[in-house]
Amino acid sequence: MDPRQSHRHQRRRHRRRLYTAVTRRPLGGGEAWQPAETVSAETAVYAYTMGSAYANFLEEERGSLTVGKLADFVVLSRDILRVAAEDIPGTVAETAVVGGEIVHESRQP
Repeated sequence: MDPRQSHRHQRRRHRRRLYTAVTRRPLGGGEAWQPAETVSAETAVYAYTMGSAYANFLEEERGSLTVGKLADFVVLSRDILRVAAEDIPGTVAETAVVGGEIVHESRQP
Protein backbone atom coordinates (compact mmCIF):
# COMPACT_ATOMS: atom_id res chain seq x y z
CA MET A 1 0.00 0.00 0.00
CA ASP A 2 1.20 3.50 -0.84
CA PRO A 3 2.30 5.26 2.40
CA ARG A 4 0.08 8.22 1.53
CA GLN A 5 -2.96 5.93 1.33
CA SER A 6 -1.99 4.40 4.65
CA HIS A 7 -1.85 7.85 6.28
CA ARG A 8 -5.22 8.77 4.74
CA HIS A 9 -6.82 5.63 6.16
CA GLN A 10 -5.30 6.29 9.59
CA ARG A 11 -6.61 9.87 9.64
CA ARG A 12 -10.17 8.67 8.93
CA ARG A 13 -9.90 6.02 11.63
CA HIS A 14 -8.63 8.58 14.17
CA ARG A 15 -11.53 10.96 13.47
CA ARG A 16 -14.01 8.13 14.07
CA ARG A 17 -12.25 7.14 17.28
CA LEU A 18 -12.12 10.73 18.55
CA TYR A 19 -15.84 11.11 17.89
CA THR A 20 -16.57 7.84 19.68
CA ALA A 21 -14.40 8.80 22.67
CA VAL A 22 -16.21 12.13 23.00
CA THR A 23 -19.75 10.82 22.48
CA ARG A 24 -19.51 7.05 23.11
CA ARG A 25 -21.91 6.70 20.15
CA PRO A 26 -21.42 4.74 16.94
CA LEU A 27 -21.00 6.83 13.79
CA GLY A 28 -24.26 5.53 12.39
CA GLY A 29 -26.18 6.92 15.35
CA GLY A 30 -27.85 5.17 18.21
CA GLU A 31 -27.60 5.10 21.93
CA ALA A 32 -24.35 5.94 23.67
CA TRP A 33 -22.44 2.94 25.00
CA GLN A 34 -21.28 3.55 28.58
CA PRO A 35 -22.09 7.31 28.42
CA ALA A 36 -20.42 7.89 31.78
CA GLU A 37 -17.09 7.13 30.07
CA THR A 38 -17.14 10.03 27.59
CA VAL A 39 -14.11 12.32 27.60
CA SER A 40 -13.56 15.85 26.38
CA ALA A 41 -12.14 16.46 22.92
CA GLU A 42 -8.98 17.79 24.59
CA THR A 43 -8.55 14.58 26.56
CA ALA A 44 -9.15 12.43 23.46
CA VAL A 45 -6.56 14.37 21.41
CA TYR A 46 -4.05 14.14 24.26
CA ALA A 47 -4.60 10.37 24.45
CA TYR A 48 -3.89 10.01 20.72
CA THR A 49 -0.80 12.19 20.81
CA MET A 50 1.09 12.22 24.10
CA GLY A 51 -0.64 9.09 25.37
CA SER A 52 0.37 7.09 22.31
CA ALA A 53 3.95 8.35 22.45
CA TYR A 54 4.17 7.47 26.15
CA ALA A 55 2.70 3.98 25.61
CA ASN A 56 5.38 3.34 22.98
CA PHE A 57 8.22 4.77 25.12
CA LEU A 58 8.64 7.57 22.54
CA GLU A 59 7.52 10.57 24.58
CA GLU A 60 10.98 12.13 24.30
CA GLU A 61 10.77 12.26 20.50
CA ARG A 62 7.04 12.27 19.61
CA GLY A 63 3.62 13.26 20.87
CA SER A 64 3.85 17.05 21.04
CA LEU A 65 5.10 19.96 18.98
CA THR A 66 8.27 20.59 20.93
CA VAL A 67 11.72 21.69 19.80
CA GLY A 68 13.82 18.60 19.16
CA LYS A 69 10.89 16.22 18.58
CA LEU A 70 9.79 14.82 15.24
CA ALA A 71 7.37 17.13 13.46
CA ASP A 72 4.32 14.91 12.97
CA PHE A 73 1.08 16.90 12.76
CA VAL A 74 -2.04 17.61 10.73
CA VAL A 75 -3.79 20.82 9.77
CA LEU A 76 -7.51 20.14 10.03
CA SER A 77 -10.41 21.78 8.21
CA ARG A 78 -11.97 22.82 11.51
CA ASP A 79 -11.01 23.13 15.16
CA ILE A 80 -12.13 19.80 16.63
CA LEU A 81 -11.67 21.19 20.13
CA ARG A 82 -14.40 23.79 19.53
CA VAL A 83 -16.94 22.23 17.14
CA ALA A 84 -19.93 20.15 18.13
CA ALA A 85 -18.98 16.50 18.58
CA GLU A 86 -21.25 15.59 15.66
CA ASP A 87 -19.00 17.64 13.35
CA ILE A 88 -15.78 15.78 14.22
CA PRO A 89 -16.25 12.91 11.72
CA GLY A 90 -16.68 15.37 8.82
CA THR A 91 -13.38 17.07 9.59
CA VAL A 92 -10.70 16.52 6.97
CA ALA A 93 -6.94 16.78 7.06
CA GLU A 94 -5.89 19.63 4.80
CA THR A 95 -2.19 18.93 5.36
CA ALA A 96 -0.35 16.08 7.06
CA VAL A 97 3.31 16.26 8.02
CA VAL A 98 5.27 13.19 9.15
CA GLY A 99 8.88 13.48 10.27
CA GLY A 100 8.91 17.07 9.04
CA GLU A 101 7.88 16.10 5.48
CA ILE A 102 4.50 16.85 3.92
CA VAL A 103 2.83 13.55 3.10
CA HIS A 104 -0.62 14.94 2.23
CA GLU A 105 -1.96 18.23 0.96
CA SER A 106 -5.60 18.91 0.19
CA ARG A 107 -6.30 19.54 -3.45
CA GLN A 108 -8.78 22.30 -2.58
CA PRO A 109 -7.63 25.91 -3.04
